[in-house]
Formats: sequence, C-alpha cells, structure tokens
Amino acid sequence: MTWKGRLKRGGAASVTLFVIVILVIVFRGLFVQSKQPVPQTPKEFEPNQGFEQRLSDAIKIPTVSDQDPSKMDFAKWDELFTLIESAYPKVHQTLARQKIGECSWVYEWKAAQGAGSVLFLAHTDVVPEEEEKLKEWEHPPFSGHVDDEFIWGRGALDDKVSVFGMLEALEVLASRGYKPERNIVLGFGCDEEVGGHLGAKAIKAHFERENRRFVWSMDEGHIIGDGFFPGVDRPVAFIGLAEKGFVTLELSAEGEGGHSSMPGKQTAVGILARAISKLEENPFPARLTPPVEGMLAHLAPEVNGPLRWVFANLWILEPLVLRVFAGKPSTNATVRTTTALTVFHGGVRENILPKTASAKVNFRILPGDTREGVLERAKELIDDERVKIDVPERGFNSNPTSPSSIDGLGYAVISQSIRNVWQDGVFVAPSLTVGGTDSRHFEPLADDTYRFLPLVLTPTDTPRIHGVNERVSIEGYEKAIRLYAEVFQRLSE
Repeated sequence: MTWKGRLKRGGAASVTLFVIVILVIVFRGLFVQSKQPVPQTPKEFEPNQGFEQRLSDAIKIPTVSDQDPSKMDFAKWDELFTLIESAYPKVHQTLARQKIGECSWVYEWKAAQGAGSVLFLAHTDVVPEEEEKLKEWEHPPFSGHVDDEFIWGRGALDDKVSVFGMLEALEVLASRGYKPERNIVLGFGCDEEVGGHLGAKAIKAHFERENRRFVWSMDEGHIIGDGFFPGVDRPVAFIGLAEKGFVTLELSAEGEGGHSSMPGKQTAVGILARAISKLEENPFPARLTPPVEGMLAHLAPEVNGPLRWVFANLWILEPLVLRVFAGKPSTNATVRTTTALTVFHGGVRENILPKTASAKVNFRILPGDTREGVLERAKELIDDERVKIDVPERGFNSNPTSPSSIDGLGYAVISQSIRNVWQDGVFVAPSLTVGGTDSRHFEPLADDTYRFLPLVLTPTDTPRIHGVNERVSIEGYEKAIRLYAEVFQRLSE
C-alpha cells in the first residue's frame, strides 16, 4: 500500500474514533442517572417556641477564643453552660454530661441497646471583631438582636447555631420520651477558631481514655449553597467527605543594614521577596480528588446546559474541568494545595536598610499531599541558604484527612435527612471541605466523618461568617433544628 493509501486509511480511522468519542460523550450526558435520595415524609417533629431567643441569649455571651489561653475569659463559658442548663432542662435530666478541661463539655444520650455511638461536634467559641469594623455593624456583634427575620451576632452562623440547634432538637425528643437506638454523643469544644488545643484535643483524649469508638461523626463544614454552582437551578447541600490540611511556613532572611543611600546588591526584604515570588509563581499541580469527583458525579444529572456533558465525561474532559476550576479562587481551592502569603514584615524607615525580614506563607493541603511534602517542595523552590524556613509548633498544622465513604451509613443518614426536610427544593452532593474543623482531631476515633452545616446561604451571606453583620434567618435556623431532629431519629437506619 502506498503512503497516500496509508494516510487516507489513517485519516478515516481518526475520524471514526472521533465520532465514537463524541457519541459516547453525548450518550453519557443524555442518560446520566440522578443520584439524589428520594424524599420521604420527615419524622414527626415540631420545635419548641422561643428557639430564636435562646440562640440570641447565647450570642450575647462573648465566648471569644485566643491562641493564648491566658487571654480567654473562661467565666464566659461557665455563663454559657449555665444558660444551656436552664434553657434545656429535659436534656439535662436525660443526658449524662461531663466538663472537659476549662471550657468544653461532652453530653451523651445512652441507647437501651448497644448499637454503637455517633458523635456530633460543634464549638462554642467565636472570633472577635476589630474595633474599626464595629461601626459597620447594623447591630453590635454581641447584641443578639432579633427582628422579624434574623438573629444577629457572632455565632449566629459559626457555630453557636449548631450547638443550640442540636440542643433544641434533643430537648423536644427527650420531652416526648424518645428512645435513641444508638448512643448520641455531643462534643462541644471551646477553641476551634484557634486550633482546638483546649477543646477538641482534650475531648479526644477523654474518649481515648475510655476507649471510645464511633460509627460515624458529624461536624460543621459545608453549607447548603444557593447560587454557588452554575447551571443548577436550586440550592445544593454539600457534605464534606474530607478536609484539607493546614500548615504555615515562617520564612526569614537577614541582610546588611545601613543607610539606604549606599545599599548592597540585595536587602533582606529583596531576598525574602524573591523567595516568596518563587512559591507564588509555581503553584501545586491541579488534580481531582475522590470527594470532588463525587461532587461532579452527583451534580452532572442535575446541571442544565453544557456542564452536564462535561461533568458526565470526566474520563476525557477532566483537563477542561481543572482549567475552569483553576480560574476561580473558590473552585481552585478544591483542586490543588493552595499557597497564600498572609504576613510580611521588613524595614522600619524608608532611609534605613532592613537587617531582617520575615513572612508567613499559609498552605491549605489537598488530600494526597502532606505537610512534609509542602515543606520539602518549598525548600526546593526557594533554593536559597539565606532564607530560613520554620514550621511553628502551635496552630492548626494538620495533614489533610482521609476521605470518608460516600457509601457509609452516616452519609446515607445525612443525605436522606436533608432531602426529607427540604424535599426536592435542595440537591445533595459530596464535597471537599477547604477550611479546618475540629473533626480532624477525631478522625482516628470514627469510621467515617462528615462535615455539614444545615443552613441555606447565598454568595452574599458567606462573607458574614467571621465578617461584618453575621446573622442567621429565623426560618433558616428552624430548618436547621428540624434537620438535626431528623438525623437523630434516623440513627438506627
């Protein structure tokens, strides 16, 4: 056969292959099956009146955590738990409780049958507000103001809403004589916002002394996002199967001081700036992890437009998805270990050469990467003996968690409960939690861990978390209470 014949035959084969690929893509997009649980009638439940005022009362108590425990006012936590005791009498008659350390508590509702335990986590501490930001608040951050629509203040979204939402649900169930079929264990830490050293770590140590294991656990994490995902016509409840790790590298450099009129070749600031530039210009490679692959698989049948075919065909279109995700900070964070310069110090006056410069670079570590790998890669990229790289001992500094099973009992209970409470008004999908939660401390004690905060939030709501005008809608909080009640009542499934 001549070369022209071979070329012609090769071209025909390429066209045939191309057509087959297109047909497969179209077929998979057309016939991808929904993975949503079929909504069922929710379990009987009606929250007690006054739930909004009880959360308001909790917000009024400024339980602000700090990296330095000596700066924490532990009397505020005593005041908070005195409030809890008076607000939820049936909980305190029915559940065993134990104070852990200075400011954390464990509650347990023992089941009649020994069918295992499920752990529910939340934290009572909040972040402070900067003095200069106070004037931007419509209502002061610790006012607990309640109007016809919202409950305002620190903790309304993060995370007193979870603490009190669980207690509201349990108070009703205990009042009507409900008997759980699994042990319900609550762990309320007091310093999640600064790493969980006093709270979560102490609670974990308590469980370890008792040789406790949990069938699964649930903590705060993802929300029900309304308007976050293009092509989806309703809110999506994202359940975190894993969370990214966290490490901050402290970089420092020294140089020759002196007068700026006679500078050397490079100052300490210049040395450090070049090192940081190398880190920023060489990001970690983007890749899909099982939680994000699961998210796309669950959303593919529900997405309108071209994205349906893209998400249904990751086997060939994954590079396109990674490129699109990399273009937006919120989605870029789900597909790579991120690098962020967060602190830089160097120089005191414009006419004095700085002798030292220091910086902090924060990395949020994708599952599959490690703290050790981040440190080694930073050293290789910087490749400058003049730059010292340290890892501070105190802080989050955690490796990413292992993904929990989407086929696990906990995921089934949470996802079904969401669909029962919101019915067809909400889709459910697994995801990757990009922030840090207390749940990472308990990973060795639970077969699976899931991260979910049952609140519907829009892109204009999420900046309120740790931001100005934090608030939760009364209607949204009631739904959250119903979700916790539904989960508690489905634990036997």
